[in-house]
Amino acid sequence: MELRPLPKKWLFVLIWLSLSLLLTLIWSRLEHARLKDAFDKDTRHVYSMVSRKLDQNEAVVAAIEAQIASRQPLDIDALQRFSHELLLRYPGLYTVEFFQYVARADLDSFGATMRARYGQDFSVREEDPGRRRSWRPAGDYLDYLPVALVEPLNDNTRHLLGMDSWREPILAASIRQAITNDRTQASPPFERYPGERGYLLLRPVFASGSNTKPPPLLGVVALSVNFGRLLQPLNLDRQALGLSLFNPRQPASHPLAELFGSQADPHPQPWLKRLFGQEAVLPLQSEAQPFTLQLTRSPHWEELRWGTLLFQQLLLALLFLSMVLIYRQRSALLQSRAAADEALFEQRERALVTLQSIREGVLTLGFDRRIELANPMAVQLLKADGELVGRQFAECVHLRYELSDSLAVSVLDRCLSGGVPIELPENTQLLLPSGELRTIDGAVAPLFSRQGQISGAVVVFRDLTPMQRRARQAMEQSELRAREHIEKLAHVTRLHTMGEMASGIAHELNQPLTAIANYCQASISLLDEVDAPLAPVRSALEAAQQQARRAADILRNLRAFVSKRPVSSGLVDLNQVVANCLQLAEFDLRASDVEINLQLDSRPLPVRVDPIQLEQVMLNLLSNALDAMRENEAARRKLLIVSKQVDGEVRLQIEDSGPGVPAHMLDMLFHPFHSTKPHGMGLGLSICQTIVEQFRGQIGVENIPGGGARSWLRLRLAVEPGPIVTRRQGQEV
Repeated sequence: MELRPLPKKWLFVLIWLSLSLLLTLIWSRLEHARLKDAFDKDTRHVYSMVSRKLDQNEAVVAAIEAQIASRQPLDIDALQRFSHELLLRYPGLYTVEFFQYVARADLDSFGATMRARYGQDFSVREEDPGRRRSWRPAGDYLDYLPVALVEPLNDNTRHLLGMDSWREPILAASIRQAITNDRTQASPPFERYPGERGYLLLRPVFASGSNTKPPPLLGVVALSVNFGRLLQPLNLDRQALGLSLFNPRQPASHPLAELFGSQADPHPQPWLKRLFGQEAVLPLQSEAQPFTLQLTRSPHWEELRWGTLLFQQLLLALLFLSMVLIYRQRSALLQSRAAADEALFEQRERALVTLQSIREGVLTLGFDRRIELANPMAVQLLKADGELVGRQFAECVHLRYELSDSLAVSVLDRCLSGGVPIELPENTQLLLPSGELRTIDGAVAPLFSRQGQISGAVVVFRDLTPMQRRARQAMEQSELRAREHIEKLAHVTRLHTMGEMASGIAHELNQPLTAIANYCQASISLLDEVDAPLAPVRSALEAAQQQARRAADILRNLRAFVSKRPVSSGLVDLNQVVANCLQLAEFDLRASDVEINLQLDSRPLPVRVDPIQLEQVMLNLLSNALDAMRENEAARRKLLIVSKQVDGEVRLQIEDSGPGVPAHMLDMLFHPFHSTKPHGMGLGLSICQTIVEQFRGQIGVENIPGGGARSWLRLRLAVEPGPIVTRRQGQEV
């Protein structure tokens, strides 16, 4: 499409548009200045009216204070009439209140006077801290400051009579500050009813003519000011002003930060307010009533002069039509150019994002071997000093070939000379500036121009070193797991051999033990035939027979244990098992000079176990405690045995005064073939753990702070009915 030159007449239109915009700007500035002058005038007027109302409030308080001070004694009726006249004269005020000072000694007479005046329901009250807006009788204090006068007195104000302002949380601090400084003081603003906010203007009244310093306090005059009544009669609607009164002592986010607010236009136009809106923030010059006055104005449509602006809008419409003609002439060219630029930009952006995000290093080279583009991964892998772009490829990339027996030809030269992609050999290594060698993999591909000639090359490479490192770590971990498995198999084999050996020993020893028991029984029968049998000999033979049967039971259980046959169980008293084991180990305990402290539960502790196997566990734990205490010859040998019932469990603890268990052996005590004794096999605690766990119990060993070790045993409490084995040799009761 052939472009025609722009006629010169359109140039004048553009100049006219610029002048129109300039005139519009001047018009808006002049309108803004005119509206601001009017706003400043109205602001000064409203500010003077609000200041005068605040001054009137202070004058009313001063007049009431003078009225009270001049009439002694206090005349409530005269004060009420005077307050009534002031409220009629100043309708913006809400109430006049007088807080009379009453000492503790005068409280009864004051109450009688007030009840005679206001009725029998009058009482001095204070606010209940536990319930908001709730009153309770005043407590016993040194003095009180109750409300003795409220004007006007009606249903809305009568409840204030008798309120002790000394204990009012909102007013107390301001009242004390006014009395201390002897000046008019404003209380913190409060919300009397929802949406109705106000404050009290306080002034202390002291007795005149008194020689004491300070003079006696008669009370405090309180002028209740309602912001709505105070500021509503200002006729702000006529002046199109919005007025807000703020408390500078409160942050802007506080609910009572804005004391009063009114808008002349509740729905202003946002753009008019933004362009021509006016705002003024003025602090009121009153020490007793330090408020901040804010005035705003949003102009209306009719206040602005629209003639000139409308004329300029017509000119803008003409300019728009002219621009449409220009757009029609140039649209086709601009669209085609924009489409081409967008396609080129998208292709370039995709290529750049791809290069930035891939984990391979990419270098683009010119035909002169200079680097024209390097992605971040290439810079990271090469660890080159300075910028890569513009430097020679051979200067930045140093390749080595592991186990190469001849001079290798550069892959870049082969690619540029042959015009075909070349892959890097498998033994290619990258030499970094620090001297480190990294194994890499990649390829070199040629770049061609439109004429088909080689114009450069692209080098793509990746670092294989982390992959090789992870493969080596995985192989080492696999070998380590294989060695551990072989060691476990060796442990299992030894345990199987020990089981077979224990089964054979049990079988062989059971025969002589049976013979011993038979010989003892025969000897006892022979003694029965003697006319005067020897009682000690008979007792010894019976004991030998019992021990032989006991040894046979132990060997039978051991054989059943190693052969994985089920073991019989019954109800056993744990305390009796402890007594049996202490009797069996009595000789060793006495020989080792061990002091035994028994703290057994007074109740039977029934558990369902095999008594012989449980005695084996108990004897093993006692043996370990004795061996540990023999190592500590200098210390006093003490043994504490505790049994108790806790949460459906039977617990047994054996504490010794030995040196304790080495910390590195605590986790390995119950592993087979791990022992703390120089000549121990490491099978005792392992067998004990197997016995206890087959009866669904737990066993453990721990060190005691300060020295010694504690062995503990936990078994389930048996609650099933049935006989409990409590005597030696399996006798039942």
